[in-house]
Amino acid sequence: YVGLNIQDTDTSGPLQIGLGVRVYALDNNLNGRNDDVAVAAALGGWYRYTFPMANRLSVYGSAYYSPEVLSVSRLDHMYTYDVRGEYMTTQNTRVYIGYGSTVSVYTNDERRETSDGLSVGASVAF
Repeated sequence: YVGLNIQDTDTSGPLQIGLGVRVYALDNNLNGRNDDVAVAAALGGWYRYTFPMANRLSVYGSAYYSPEVLSVSRLDHMYTYDVRGEYMTTQNTRVYIGYGSTVSVYTNDERRETSDGLSVGASVAF
């Protein structure tokens, strides 16, 4: 996916939020065919709560949803979500462990879950 967010620039408080759009390209190979690429624009947002007494630890969550009207191909709708615990290693870098899933539902009622499971990684803001 490719995304664009508008976010709160006030980082003095424990809560940060952002709203935005993500454009997803999904290739789920429905019925064994290789020509089922779907594109969807998903609307949603994210939040981060940083614990005041442990200011390097935070909890992050995001959710995005794309209805049929914002989907191309045989995609009926799709949604994605993730939750993770983060640790700030530098001012612009956070390492995390989390859980997330992307679910796509097609017009023939076929349902696919992708990117479902645990993840470990880092995020860098610049």
